[in-house]
Amino acid sequence: MRLEFIAHALGVKPGDKALEIGCGWGRLSNHLASKGAKVTGVTMSSDQQAYAKRMSASLGNSGLAENVYLEVISSVEMAEHVGIRNYNKFLKKVHSLLADDGAFYLQVAGLPRGYASGLDLSYNHYEDLAAALAGRG
Repeated sequence: MRLEFIAHALGVKPGDKALEIGCGWGRLSNHLASKGAKVTGVTMSSDQQAYAKRMSASLGNSGLAENVYLEVISSVEMAEHVGIRNYNKFLKKVHSLLADDGAFYLQVAGLPRGYASGLDLSYNHYEDLAAALAGRG
């Protein structure tokens, strides 16, 4: 259900070129490919890459292509790993890869709680994120 929601939100159609940043085990990449998109999934894990390739083969999606010009980019629950200091750089890179009329789906699971000292146990990273996104982080 969630994969279909994301595909619908992106407006994926046959022939779209898509990039999934942080593709994990390849489920979303393969779902987008099943809609007719040519998908490149990026992961930092060789185990996940091997699994995703096996899944693609078993689903008949082995013809996935690498693309530079992209209409669709998704990043699901991966952005937290980019880090606050790299967030602007990450978003600028995504913007540079995306077609002018393209779609970008970004889902962020949440920010980690901060490390508090003393009695201030309510500190969190939301202020850091706001500063980083404003270019002050």
